[in-house]
Amino acid sequence: MPRKSSGGVRSRKVKRHLPSFLGPLIFVVLLFVSGYFAVRLYGLWENRLGRNETRVTVVVASEDPVVYSYNPQNESVSVITIPRNTQVVASGGYGNWFVGSLWGLGIQEKKQGRILQNSVQKSLGIPIDAWVGPGGEILFNDRNLGLMGAIGEIIKLNNLETNLSFFDKVNLLVSVGRVGRFSRNEIPILKKNVLVEETFSDGVEGYEVVPERTVTELDSLRDDKVFAESKTLRVNNASGVSGLANEVSRVVSILGLRVISTENAKEKLNGEICVVSGKVQNLESVAGRRLAQIYKCRTYEVGDDGPFSLEITLGDRFVKEY
Repeated sequence: MPRKSSGGVRSRKVKRHLPSFLGPLIFVVLLFVSGYFAVRLYGLWENRLGRNETRVTVVVASEDPVVYSYNPQNESVSVITIPRNTQVVASGGYGNWFVGSLWGLGIQEKKQGRILQNSVQKSLGIPIDAWVGPGGEILFNDRNLGLMGAIGEIIKLNNLETNLSFFDKVNLLVSVGRVGRFSRNEIPILKKNVLVEETFSDGVEGYEVVPERTVTELDSLRDDKVFAESKTLRVNNASGVSGLANEVSRVVSILGLRVISTENAKEKLNGEICVVSGKVQNLESVAGRRLAQIYKCRTYEVGDDGPFSLEITLGDRFVKEY
């Protein structure tokens, strides 16, 4: 007898084909995304600190904040430890604070280390490039890791709070790590009378900064590449707040520029932190780039720069940031 079929008609599997345009579309999207990240990485690499063998200065939010300044010209590191009970005028209009409390203030105000960085820069007159949170001393230790070792260390330090880029951190670990102990110099700001003991109105004892002493005693932190260009500068205060021109003059003098004039503008510059102006060759010089970088200034090209190489004009937003 013929065998009966035990089941119904077997259904055919239907093959689903992706739309013909989807493959090229995915390729274009991947190409765009990879191109975007490539441009971003290139920008970080080009704008890394110390790209032109310039000095790199960073403040670390230790209990007693520490300033590390690396000079690639002679491969040395200068270190300044600021006692936590040193009273400074906090940047951004927050009034008088002990420097050891500025990291907490920055976290509270959602500004991280910017308040600490800008306040130390303003009070000690030292150009500060970046900030690192607690534990950041590890970036400046004496240990020769090499490139691959530094990259591995940065991956492990992923949670370290800082405004340094990936390339900045790698550069510091590699460069500073090979600086031996004989090329590491602690600057004793107490012995140099940059700080003086003070009893404040609430009876608390601490230290105050002597502004006049910072220019003479901390000039070893000068950027040699900037100084070698012999660029002159006029500081123009258009912020509407008095005293800022002298404050900026202290910082840029240690940076390495020669301040030949300070003045208060008749008209206020609204909506700007600051503007650095000059001929294109001066704006693109190491001095011009470093000046704009330190204060996050917009640059503006002029045809004739007069008796000075560069001019920095402070706007009304300057006091809110610095």
